[in-house]
Amino acid sequence: MYIKTLVNIFIIIFFINIGICSELNKLKKELKNNPDSYSTNYNLGSYYEKNGNYNQAIKYLKKSIKIDSKKVFSYIMLGSSFDSLGKYKEAVTNYKRAIRIDSKNGLSYSMLAMSLTELNDFKGAIKYFKKSIKLNKKNGKNCAILFGIGNAYVNLKNYKKAIKPLKSAIKLNPKLKNAVMLLGLSYNETGNSEKAFDQYVKLQKIDRELSIILLDYLSRS
Repeated sequence: MYIKTLVNIFIIIFFINIGICSELNKLKKELKNNPDSYSTNYNLGSYYEKNGNYNQAIKYLKKSIKIDSKKVFSYIMLGSSFDSLGKYKEAVTNYKRAIRIDSKNGLSYSMLAMSLTELNDFKGAIKYFKKSIKLNKKNGKNCAILFGIGNAYVNLKNYKKAIKPLKSAIKLNPKLKNAVMLLGLSYNETGNSEKAFDQYVKLQKIDRELSIILLDYLSRS
């Protein structure tokens, strides 16, 4: 049974790889026939971005922008590729370009906020996270965005304002261990030691190592 399962897995992987290769070959053939096609260059960049080849993604996304500089998602995809390489300043530049083209695209704002978080610009991150929620109410129930806001407030030592978004993030995903950790810290810093300890108890069930770190912090306060 074990050998049969392994064989089935290898067969699935084999056919997935064939599909990936055929898609790439098709795009390369299209590019050869029409090197100045915006869609082909964008699709190649998108393909490489999704498959983790970020340098190649950047190459083709830049070319797609050179062909047509008014396509919002080229900049968003390019920013995402720079993010994945840890080049957050370059990512910020491209998200801001996307916003200049379409100021009502909520995705640009949330991606920008995440890059600013990596650059420790927490005030900027909060501003753009909130803007993304204003433009798209569904983002108000986006766990990553809510955690991002709470995390930024914690880093600014504004623990009172951190509590609400962290609680909302945990409500959406009760196993979001970093949010539970930061909520415990925030309760403690605002003088609510009982609720802080409650987060320690929750964290014990999710991540024992983090719960020990939180307990150590609470015991020192």
